[in-house]
Amino acid sequence: MAAVHEGIGDAATEANTGAWISANRTLIQRSIERGESRADANVETLARVIPAVCAARSGLERRPITADFITGLVDDVLLPALLVHS
Repeated sequence: MAAVHEGIGDAATEANTGAWISANRTLIQRSIERGESRADANVETLARVIPAVCAARSGLERRPITADFITGLVDDVLLPALLVHS
């Protein structure tokens, strides 16, 4: 059944997170180009981290997505994964 309706699931995912993932991808790629982030960073995976965690927080945990929550994700998850290690 899932194979028959695979396109519907893909369309729903794109509608919900596609623009967010695209924006994150652009921001991460620009930081790599400026030398602020590791050149070998997994851009595709990292671009999906914040939307995925926010979807889990709101959909599964039924908790709000606050500015403090996003700041924590960026500071504690995304930036450590991107920063150039000296």
